[in-house]
Amino acid sequence: MNPKTSVIRYIGINTGLLIVSLIAVYSFTISRVYNWGTFDTTHYYMSLDAERLAKYLEKHGKLPQPILADTDYYLDFSDIPQNLGKLFPRKKHKEGELLVQEVDGLVVYLLPTQSPIGDEFFYIVNIYNESLDSYEVEIDIPELLLMLAILILLIFVLLVRMLVVGIIAPIRSLTRWANSIQSSTEQNYMVALPNLKFSELTIVAERLESAIVTIKKLTKKEVNFLQSLSHELRTPITVINAALELIKMNGDFINEKQQGWLEKIQNASNNMLSTNECLLWLWKRKKVIMNKESILISRLIEECISKNKYLLRGKSVDISLEIQPELTFTAEQKLLFMVTNNLIRNAFQYTADGTIEIRASSEMLEIINPSPNSSQTRNNESIDFNFDHGYGVGLFLVNEICTQQHWSFDLTSDDKLFRASLKVRC
Repeated sequence: MNPKTSVIRYIGINTGLLIVSLIAVYSFTISRVYNWGTFDTTHYYMSLDAERLAKYLEKHGKLPQPILADTDYYLDFSDIPQNLGKLFPRKKHKEGELLVQEVDGLVVYLLPTQSPIGDEFFYIVNIYNESLDSYEVEIDIPELLLMLAILILLIFVLLVRMLVVGIIAPIRSLTRWANSIQSSTEQNYMVALPNLKFSELTIVAERLESAIVTIKKLTKKEVNFLQSLSHELRTPITVINAALELIKMNGDFINEKQQGWLEKIQNASNNMLSTNECLLWLWKRKKVIMNKESILISRLIEECISKNKYLLRGKSVDISLEIQPELTFTAEQKLLFMVTNNLIRNAFQYTADGTIEIRASSEMLEIINPSPNSSQTRNNESIDFNFDHGYGVGLFLVNEICTQQHWSFDLTSDDKLFRASLKVRC
């Protein structure tokens, strides 16, 4: 399984999105609060002015002259200049409710107030022109808001960074510990579990450690069993081969039928010996480093065909060879022979009719035979094909040898053909 993203990248991306979202929400909120504050302040002072005007109007029957240059008083809506009056339709007028409109860079406020001497409203109009503000301050409101936003952002980033570092550090420790497991298990010891801070990570690491210990125990039992089994098998195989040699020495007393039986015994013994040697090599505690040499592949294949040709007796099988005469592979001869012999034996054993193609070129060996599940059967029973290991223990051994030697081994199969491809890496 290929990893999609790292934890650091995931947290970084989501944190960045969170920060951008918070900045946008903060900016919108501050802008709205500023506008609300300006509106409420204006409404408050205009309401105070309206109370003063109502008392003056009740006492004198008219409105006083405005004190501020940006404020005007009107006894009736019709007295308001037309260019301002059209901004505020009369149907929207409610007593004490401040109306606001922006036009040509000006903010126009209109406050209708119930007249104490009649049923109509009198009006207070305030026109705010920011460009005419004469007060001077070192920092205006937008700059102050920006500085505040940057300060909050820095504090938030610092807190997020502390949080992320606190989370990432144990995860990195777990990653380093997991990466060290392979080298430590190869040297037959376990690296001590680090302090992972979080209980969830500790549980994961403890279960992983427990699983590795269990696998090591099972693997050790498997290796011991296979080594003991292989050693135990060598003795009867040696006895069988010795007995066969003695019988051959007295071959004058053996008829042709008995000779066929002896040949089958000899072939079975040779196959068992080859399998046993593969098992011994694969599960040795310490691998013996073999010298690589240049191997003439045509001679190697001819030897394997000769050793396994008895499997084709009574079958309508042809062998097609496509091998460059002087082609050589650079590899460990014994291991390459084990692999090639197993592949050819497997193809011969499970082919009932048709053509077996053996091709070799440029460090690549291919053996193609009719699929055992197409038309042919063995002993009138269909062969169960397991694609992981092919069919027969031979391909399992081939796969294990190739894995340890870092050779490329590939199996493909369809309804008609079974293909085994081997690429030897020098």
